[in-house]
Amino acid sequence: MGAAGRIADELTTFVAHQLEALADRHAPDLTLPRVFAGHRVGTDAHADLAYALMLLRRLGVDSVGERPIEPALHHLLASVDGPGTHTFFSYRIAEVTAELGGIDALDPSARPGVLQAVDSTDWLELLDAGALPRNYAIVLARCEHARAALGAPTDPAVLEGLIERIQALLGEHPAGWLDDSNTGRGQVDMYTVDAYLFAEPFADALGEVWERGVRSALDLVSAVATPDGSALPWGRSIGALAVCHSAELAGLALRRGLAGDPEPWLQLAATAADAATGWFANGVITSHQHRSPFRYRGPFRRLQMTLDCLGKLAAAAGDLRAAGEVDGQAAGAFGPV
Repeated sequence: MGAAGRIADELTTFVAHQLEALADRHAPDLTLPRVFAGHRVGTDAHADLAYALMLLRRLGVDSVGERPIEPALHHLLASVDGPGTHTFFSYRIAEVTAELGGIDALDPSARPGVLQAVDSTDWLELLDAGALPRNYAIVLARCEHARAALGAPTDPAVLEGLIERIQALLGEHPAGWLDDSNTGRGQVDMYTVDAYLFAEPFADALGEVWERGVRSALDLVSAVATPDGSALPWGRSIGALAVCHSAELAGLALRRGLAGDPEPWLQLAATAADAATGWFANGVITSHQHRSPFRYRGPFRRLQMTLDCLGKLAAAAGDLRAAGEVDGQAAGAFGPV
């Protein structure tokens, strides 16, 4: 087995063990509590749990400890809060449903709630009004792309319009840099790069602007990757998320053959995978336990962040496994990409 497969296996085992620890202590039968550490558990955490479990299942894991994954996914979808699920979490619910075989594979009683949950078209008005960061155009396009794949009733013109909007957005800068603000202040951080990860399922529809931009994103990571495994340790989502993001981005670069020399990216994936283990204890992330570093990051979203990060690591594992036998051993100390 090559280095990519070995790292993928290590990540898969880690994610499975952390979900088992979470279930043992806080989520019996893989059902989240209503309250965690004094804070209400929202629809975002439920969607991220389903997404992480789906990715783990795709990696060949059938159960978390003694808890089978497929029945747990059906239970999560049956209990989804349709009206309360939106944007990032809409597309995750849609992709989980697709992995299980689509809407028709669900219990009939679960279908109305899931169809509500995967529909985030009412957020288009907020995007048009400038009330959302501009990367939401990409998130909403992924929602529509995933919803169409389910065979849900959609207006094709909505996705086509979003694709055109994203092409213009990513084409504003000759290298594809996305200023995520609505004021031109140059808001560039992890989400500038993450936008290309969100858009990858419909990269072909975007055309050359996607590959040009993702290569610029990889060049940025090459310039700023650090020995602790993080590449973009500033802005709205730092620390643990930055480390998991590095693993995810390295997996994408290797799977799509975007890395000229794969060895540094294997090293980055290995370093980030190793660093991620230090951010978890007993199935819960140790970040943001005591304060909020940003208005939507803090103790109140600690459980959601746990599941988001585990999903990123599982996604990285999937990409690394799909990369196959790329040349390189990820040996030696981590150095600049």
